[in-house]
Amino acid sequence: MQKIILILCPLLIFIFTFVFGGAYITELKGKSIKDGIYLQWVANTNRELFLIYRNTNQPILSVDILTNSKLVEYKEFSGESLTNSNFLFTFTDKDVDSGEKYFYFVTTVEDVDKGLFYPGTNLNLTPLFFTAPFVTNLLVTNYGKSIFIFWDAGGEETNEGKLIFTIYKSTNKIEKLDELSPYVVNISDFYFEDEDIKEGEAYYYAVVVDGQKRILPGKNSTIFPVIISRELKKENLEIIRELKEIKKIKKSEFLKDYLWGREK
Repeated sequence: MQKIILILCPLLIFIFTFVFGGAYITELKGKSIKDGIYLQWVANTNRELFLIYRNTNQPILSVDILTNSKLVEYKEFSGESLTNSNFLFTFTDKDVDSGEKYFYFVTTVEDVDKGLFYPGTNLNLTPLFFTAPFVTNLLVTNYGKSIFIFWDAGGEETNEGKLIFTIYKSTNKIEKLDELSPYVVNISDFYFEDEDIKEGEAYYYAVVVDGQKRILPGKNSTIFPVIISRELKKENLEIIRELKEIKKIKKSEFLKDYLWGREK
């Protein structure tokens, strides 16, 4: 009997809320688009004050998780009429990182207070990924009087032949792109040789694909400075020659199996 009550209670609360309550949300869906992650949901009102929460670690199923989640948006939306009692709402989350997994919770102030979390209705249990092209596996090494930069591209439907890259360079750690001017633009290869360097100077690099605006330390930007000195690794020459011959490194297998293995 107790098990039956435990099963029926949430169901009765759900039915009571949707039938007798105020605004309710159904059919929350999301997908990756060029500008970010696109969300859409249906509600029983054409205007409502919605709150959109996002978590990058786990689904939002309780107030405890909600307190550690990001409030992405809090405003009144206008819905597109589907029927007399159903309206479609949309929102694009542009503050996302490539390759990260996101969980969303769309609700109203009233429902947050009640703790109404309904999988498949106003929150998603399957993570959403931002899969626009992005730069990853950045490798920076030096030989002779040059610094050689190699990288890989990831993301859904990545077409290496059509990607255009931009390189940023600084003598200080790179944290924001808007603080710098591009060093090299319109690169279609997956490597670059920088000859404009000085011995003893420290350099930081970041590489982004067209449209990518975020700095991801260790992925598309250097964490440690590259310093040119007379003590050079002789084996770097062989690596550089092979990479320049290949020119376009497709996906991450080559970098992981060959380069990372050589450094161990």
